[in-house]
Amino acid sequence: KIEFSELSKDIQISSGGSVLLRCVTTLSVEQCTWSLTPVNSNTTVVVKQFPAVGAEGRDCSVRLSHALAEQEGLWTCGAKVHGKENYTYAPPAKLSLLEPGIIDSRNGGGGEKENER
Repeated sequence: KIEFSELSKDIQISSGGSVLLRCVTTLSVEQCTWSLTPVNSNTTVVVKQFPAVGAEGRDCSVRLSHALAEQEGLWTCGAKVHGKENYTYAPPAKLSLLEPGIIDSRNGGGGEKENER
């Protein structure tokens, strides 16, 4: 029986940032799958399927290098063992993007000070 020893929970990152969605199993698995149920959608899309990595084939983690609004939602990791048809799914991790505007305003946006003279 596949169980998950490491999983991402709810994640908040700024738009365009990179994030590692953790998913490590207790057993060696053959195939990993990640599906996304976007915010405001009832449709689940399979985003990625790949062989497990690591010496023992237990790591199904995946990195999103440039998070976009379309990637907000519930990410679900699944894994299956050799010779089995069905995936075992972990509880989903919720990915939320922080508004870039909130972060940018701290940097001053450039050039504003000169206008005040």
